[in-house]
Amino acid sequence: MLSIKNYVVKSFSKKAKISLCILGLTSLAACELNSVENTILEKQSTNLEENKHLSALDKQRLKDIKEAGAVISELALNKPKSFNEVFSAIQSRYYLDEMVFLTDLLTDSDIYNYKPFIERNKNFQSFRKYFSSTKTKVALETINTDITLYIPYSENHNFENSVSLTIVIAQADTDEAYGTRYGNGEPVQVWVDEEYLENNLTIIVGINELRENAATYKQEIKTPLPKIQRVEGLDQVYNSKAILREQKDKAISFTGNGGGSEIKIGRIDGYLKPENGHITSFEGDLKSKTFSRKDIRKKRTKDVFSTWDYNWEGDNTEQVYAIYEDDTEGSKTFSGSLATTLMLDTTGSNVAGNIGYDITVTTKDPIITQTKMRKVNYFTHNVPALLIPRFDCIRYQSLIPSSALCWPAQDCGVEWSYTLPYKRY
Repeated sequence: MLSIKNYVVKSFSKKAKISLCILGLTSLAACELNSVENTILEKQSTNLEENKHLSALDKQRLKDIKEAGAVISELALNKPKSFNEVFSAIQSRYYLDEMVFLTDLLTDSDIYNYKPFIERNKNFQSFRKYFSSTKTKVALETINTDITLYIPYSENHNFENSVSLTIVIAQADTDEAYGTRYGNGEPVQVWVDEEYLENNLTIIVGINELRENAATYKQEIKTPLPKIQRVEGLDQVYNSKAILREQKDKAISFTGNGGGSEIKIGRIDGYLKPENGHITSFEGDLKSKTFSRKDIRKKRTKDVFSTWDYNWEGDNTEQVYAIYEDDTEGSKTFSGSLATTLMLDTTGSNVAGNIGYDITVTTKDPIITQTKMRKVNYFTHNVPALLIPRFDCIRYQSLIPSSALCWPAQDCGVEWSYTLPYKRY
């Protein structure tokens, strides 16, 4: 283990008064540095304490990550150019977050058939060659297939021009940890936090996502909206734009809950459900959108183009707009009731009434948005106009007759802001 470099504050004096002044400043600086070091040690101690209560599966994950991390660290020290292929894979966006699975680059995986990666990759399967030639040997068949190489803020960095590379080996789910910086001489142990990640090329060896749940380019929401058959009398509602303002996952993870945030967009609808029924699932398919850590930190407006409701029926009084962040563990429940038109079990006829809902989702975070929307209010107040914040001024002729009009932002300034344009036929 590399030792932490001591902080040294040098003072130079010409006169006693200046000496005392500098001595005071030096003492103050030393106190501040000690405070920083103490804070770091406290956080590290907390992470280690939490690890004492881990399951056998999680302990094995940490062991696997540590073993793979030893090889990655050796490569960073002796063969830094071997990471060219890693960087190309991540920037190709085969996966929607800024990562690639380690075994993707050690086997003949599907990523080698992905055109954007092929075009970027000037060192075909070179990482595999370097990895297998290290002194620190790890048998390919024993490598945990969920281990990821994650480069947050990858768009900020140019690997070929970078003078240093930092490696962090995940041993806790955390936003801050020690890492090792390679380049410019001897390796140096550094404290890695969000600001460091934004400004320094860093590879986090961990489990950012579980392979079975990993979102690839195949799951990306496509733009523009798909062509929808126009039927007279339909009221079609669309997801359009959104801003996520809070990081929902840790930057460093070994549980599959790290990196950017995968947001799920759902709809809760009780229309024509049995009068004595209860809603336990979302209506239609959940839509997903991955926000990178930079997207969130910079509060970027992202396209989430997709159909929210193919037809909001005239006598369907209320629906719920539901947003949460998808995780591999934990649970939260959307619950409440809706006013709508229900079906009588005995006669099959329709009746106005209320129906309850309880929908449990897998997430460690609080529910982001659970907004009950009345149809009459939605269509009265959610209208495109000229004099509103320019959040969703999309030039989209099929939804907005005049390209100068904008859709109003919902929940402006809070954790999740969005627009829900519509088209009435």
